[in-house]
Amino acid sequence: MLLALLLLLSAPKAAKAPKAPPPNHFFKIKDFETKNKLGQYDWLDDRYAMIEDLQRAYEDGIPNATKCSAAVLDADTGEVNAFAFPLHAWAEQHKDEMFGKKTAYINEWNNKAIGTMSCDALVGYDGKSGIATFLVGNYNGNLKDTRNKQFIVAWPTRGEEGGEHYLFNETSSDVTQRSIAHAAGRWYVELQTKSTKTVTLVSIDPATRKRSDVWSTVGLRGAMWKISSDGSQVAVAEYQELSALLDPPARLFVIDVKSGASFDVPAPVSAYGIAFVPGAVLVGSNEAGTIQRIDLAAKAISEVAKGHKGIQRFELLPGGKTLLVFTRKGTIARYAIDPWKALPPVKIATFMDGKERYSWDWSDFSPNGKRALIPRNKLEGTVDYLDGDAPGVSLYDVRD
Repeated sequence: MLLALLLLLSAPKAAKAPKAPPPNHFFKIKDFETKNKLGQYDWLDDRYAMIEDLQRAYEDGIPNATKCSAAVLDADTGEVNAFAFPLHAWAEQHKDEMFGKKTAYINEWNNKAIGTMSCDALVGYDGKSGIATFLVGNYNGNLKDTRNKQFIVAWPTRGEEGGEHYLFNETSSDVTQRSIAHAAGRWYVELQTKSTKTVTLVSIDPATRKRSDVWSTVGLRGAMWKISSDGSQVAVAEYQELSALLDPPARLFVIDVKSGASFDVPAPVSAYGIAFVPGAVLVGSNEAGTIQRIDLAAKAISEVAKGHKGIQRFELLPGGKTLLVFTRKGTIARYAIDPWKALPPVKIATFMDGKERYSWDWSDFSPNGKRALIPRNKLEGTVDYLDGDAPGVSLYDVRD
């Protein structure tokens, strides 16, 4: 008995199983530096993304308003195509249509200008043809005719002259525009008419440059929008905070893009996170820290998770089975969707590389969720605002 005990104590201890590494869904492909300290980056579709500031071109630090620059990344090849749209040359050619026959002078940076021009958005890019689709606008602030016009311009970026254009919108200063998202090959825009308190959801097909009005309502009070990855549905939540609750209470609308039909349910406070999953919409509250599930068939709400105060947004992994919950706590919470189950979180600090800091709060995922653009700053310190000597974005592959 004693001998058996001594042999047991002297036996070598079994090695402990190695600790499982933290989950990682993000794998860097390539870094890209940008010319401006705070570049604009936006996915145009699942393949192409704009990674340079569109609004102004800079030459030796001096704003040059005669053109608007853009750099488009081909995520399949890693190549970047930089080009400039000759904004004022195009406007001069079409000045009668843009400003009216009374206008003979166009200069964005001259205080005496009677008409101004701007590139409002890069709507789409076709890598095969090299056609870039811009939304171009004017403002007749000093003219008696204060109507503003916006045109969709298909510009050949490979040196050819021309460019088809279509009238997208004609408004007064009563109407404001806000870009929402690209999804399923289309671009979505919110138009707000102040005098009538009307909000209209508009979509544009970059291939045909045609506009379609999807949905309109009166009295929508601030909104967080989310387009489903297949472009078939839209969720829009009225925005309210605990310190400023709306009366009547805030609503969340779910819209069928094809028919324009919609239904609404009560919206949570500070609805920052919205995601479409099979048969439902998930909504996260920044202040309450809850995640709610809206059943699309029953139009009923149930709470599925809590304890995540500081929710910034939701992202789905490419397979559509895992939800990422971005919060201010330094981690990315994860949930299996069907059946609903909490998974180990992802530590954001895992994705710091040497002295470079990657701001996942400001990351932008492609519509299909398979790629992400992450802004970075090579200086130590905060990543909430990019102000480094060599800022840029990094392309990541996103995997289940």
